[in-house]
Amino acid sequence: MWSTVSIPCSTRRPRASRLALVAFGAAYPFIVYAGIGHVPPAAFVGLALAVLAIRAIWLRGEGRDAMVLGTLAAVGLGLLALLAVDGMVAAKAYPVLMSLAFAAAFGGSLLFPPTLIERFAALAGTVVTAPARRYMRRVTLVWFFFLLANAGVSGWTALAEDPAVWALYNGLLSYLLMGLLMGGELLVRRWVRRRTKDGAE
Repeated sequence: MWSTVSIPCSTRRPRASRLALVAFGAAYPFIVYAGIGHVPPAAFVGLALAVLAIRAIWLRGEGRDAMVLGTLAAVGLGLLALLAVDGMVAAKAYPVLMSLAFAAAFGGSLLFPPTLIERFAALAGTVVTAPARRYMRRVTLVWFFFLLANAGVSGWTALAEDPAVWALYNGLLSYLLMGLLMGGELLVRRWVRRRTKDGAE
């Protein structure tokens, strides 16, 4: 998952590269599922670590917040630690750790503003007003709790005996849920803007 919480990307990053990261996040559970019993678990962990390194390099080049880079580093260390205990658990823990790491990033930005959503808006050149800042804080809070819940479900599927359940949730269902959340937030945002505009007239 989370190559998955889709953090807005700079236009400097090639579109093909962005799509490749999203594709990897969606394909990773199915790659692991197909390789169980044929590929050493350490190879999956190595693949995940390589993608984390690429993502960190891109984020660093775009001047992204150190908090986000720190979350990626934490995922990498977590995978290495789990690999020393159980390789298969480490391979299946990648989506869980990504959700927890980004939840930490969103939650940390609530404690130490501006929130990640506000920072993304600023990077896009949006002028953030006081009402917009309050709204963005609520959206950040929603993503924080969603990511925690997603990590919990992802962890449960990782511990389930059927690897197909893990692959289905982390490779498809979690993305559908994120899409629904993004779509719902877009509708709410339009409603809030309309209400604010009507109130100002």
